[in-house]
Amino acid sequence: MKTVKFSEEEISFLRNMYEDELAQAKNHIDRIKDTLKKLGAPAKEAPIEQEPKVLKKRGRKLKTKTLEPKVPKKRGRPKKLVVPTIEAATVKIAKPAKKAKPKKKGRSQTKGKGCEKVHCKSYSSKEISRKI
Repeated sequence: MKTVKFSEEEISFLRNMYEDELAQAKNHIDRIKDTLKKLGAPAKEAPIEQEPKVLKKRGRKLKTKTLEPKVPKKRGRPKKLVVPTIEAATVKIAKPAKKAKPKKKGRSQTKGKGCEKVHCKSYSSKEISRKI
């Protein structure tokens, strides 16, 4: 930004000019106050400066009014706690083992028509071609 340099004469001239202008403005305000008193209007001392309005934020409101800082969680699977156990107090009771039944595979061979032809007998390729 450019700077402006004034000589001493110019500075004194500007200072006197602005002081005169300030004095005229104060006299004008005093005359206005006197006129208002003669008219019977209450004189106000100084206008109260109002605080600028705070604009509300648009959009969806927050669920909570207070925001707490979030603490980052530890990554990975949580470790299991090892609890010391007393082996003498823990007694396992052995159950008798059950024998599994053999599972049936495929369709049942006793149901339906044509069981003898397809499921029960195994035919060779020559026998199939003779029957057809």
